[in-house]
Amino acid sequence: MLLIRRELFAQLLTHNKTKYVGNVIGNGFNIPANFDDYWNQVTPENAGKWGSVEGGRDNYNWTQLANVYNYTRNNNLFYKHHTLIWGNQQPGWISGLDSASQYEEVVIWISLVGERYPDADFCDVVNESLNAPPPYKEALGSDGETGWDWVITSFELARKYLSPNTKLHLNEYSVINSNSANANFIEIINLLKDEGLIDGIGVQGHNFEVNGDASVSTLVDNFTNLAATGLPIYITEFDIKEADDNVQLMKYQTIFPPIYEHPEVFDITFWGYIEFMIWQTDAYLLTERYAERPELIWFRSYLAAPFIPEPFFPVDTTDINRNATMIWTQSSDSATAYHTQIATSNAFTNIVVDNTIADTLIQLNPLEANTVSYWHVSALNEQAEISFSDYAYFVTINDIMNAENMEESPTDYSLSQNYLNPFNTSTTIEFTLPTNGDIIITLYDILGNYVDEIVRGTLIRVSIQ
Repeated sequence: MLLIRRELFAQLLTHNKTKYVGNVIGNGFNIPANFDDYWNQVTPENAGKWGSVEGGRDNYNWTQLANVYNYTRNNNLFYKHHTLIWGNQQPGWISGLDSASQYEEVVIWISLVGERYPDADFCDVVNESLNAPPPYKEALGSDGETGWDWVITSFELARKYLSPNTKLHLNEYSVINSNSANANFIEIINLLKDEGLIDGIGVQGHNFEVNGDASVSTLVDNFTNLAATGLPIYITEFDIKEADDNVQLMKYQTIFPPIYEHPEVFDITFWGYIEFMIWQTDAYLLTERYAERPELIWFRSYLAAPFIPEPFFPVDTTDINRNATMIWTQSSDSATAYHTQIATSNAFTNIVVDNTIADTLIQLNPLEANTVSYWHVSALNEQAEISFSDYAYFVTINDIMNAENMEESPTDYSLSQNYLNPFNTSTTIEFTLPTNGDIIITLYDILGNYVDEIVRGTLIRVSIQ
C-alpha cells in the first residue's frame, strides 16, 4: 500500500508555501498506530479544551493532552493547540465566579498552557467568536469600544504567555459559505492585525459548510476575501459526509482541489478519519478494519502529484502566429515536467501536438493558418501526473515569427499604462520581464481597495501581451 509520509508532504509546495495536511487525535490514551502514515500535523480534538483539563477548579488532568503533545515531538509532527477561549466545553465552575476571579483564572489557564507546551507550532486562541462567546466575556472586556475587546484581550494574554514561536490563530465556522459572516470575521481579524496580535486565520470546513448550499466559487471567493488581509489561511476542521463511496469521492474531487490549492491556504486539518472514531458519522476515510475508502486512495495520488498549472499565453485570443510561444505557470517545486496538448476541438479528440517537456514554455512548429486551436497542460513528477488544466483557445493567422519580426528581448521590468473602456468587456495589460522570476500582479480600484489577483506564477523572460 502506498503511504504518503510526512517527508513528502513537506515537499508539496505551491508558490513556495508548504502545505501541511493534518488530523485530530481524539483520545490521548489510544493514538492510532497508523496516524503518521497519513498525517503530518496534529490537533487534539478535545484534550486541549479548558473543560477537559480543569473539570474542577485547581483540579487539573493534563495526561491526555500531554500524550498527544509528546507524540508530536517524538514523531516530528506539527502541533496545534485547540483551544484557549471558547464558549463551549469550558469548565462549568467558572460561571459561578465574580468577574475579577474569572479573569484571574483565564490568566492562569493560558499561562499554564504556554508553560507546559512551549514548542506548540500553532494555537487557536479564540474559537468561534462570532457564534460562541465564553460565559466570562465580561471579565475580558466585553464588547468595549471596538466591539470585540474581549477577543483582543484574549490574544494579548496569549501573546504574553505563549511562546513567541507559537503562531496565534482566530478560528471560526461558516465564514466561507456565508458572505455576511465572512465580512464580520474580517472585521475582527483586522482589529487583531492592527495590534500585531494575530499570525493566521483558522477557517473551519465541516460538511455543512463545504458540502452544503454554497457553490465552490463562493467558497473560493471568500478565501480570497480573507487572503486580502495579508494573513495565511488554515483550514482547520475539514470533513465531507457521504455514506456512498462514489458520491464521497466525487465530492472530494470537486470541492477539495480548488480550496486546497488556493495560494493563501497553508494548511488543512481533517476532523477525524477512522470509522466510529469520527464526529461526522459518514465522513470517515478508513473503515474500522483500516481499509481505505476510494476517496483516500484518490487523495493520496492527488497529494503525490503536482498542482494543476494554468495556461498563461495565448489564452482565448486571436491573431496568434502559427509558431507562437505557448506559456503556462509553474506548478510546484515537486513538478519535474509538463504535458501539453493542442487540438482542433475542445474535446481533444483530434490532437495535433502532444509534448512533455521540463520547461514552462514551448515554441510551436507552425500550425495550420486561420484555425481555432485548443490547448491544456498538466504537470507530473516521479509519483504521478495531475489532471489537465481547463483548456484555452487561440486563433492562428497566416504568419510565422522569425528573427526579423521578433521584438528585441526586454532589459527591464515594465508595466504599460492601461486605459479602461467602459464599453468593452475586456482589456489588455502589457508587461515585460528581463529575467525569469516569480510574478504577482494585483488589481486595486481607484480607492485602493483590493479587487483581484490577476497573475501569479513563475514566468520566463519574454514580451507578453
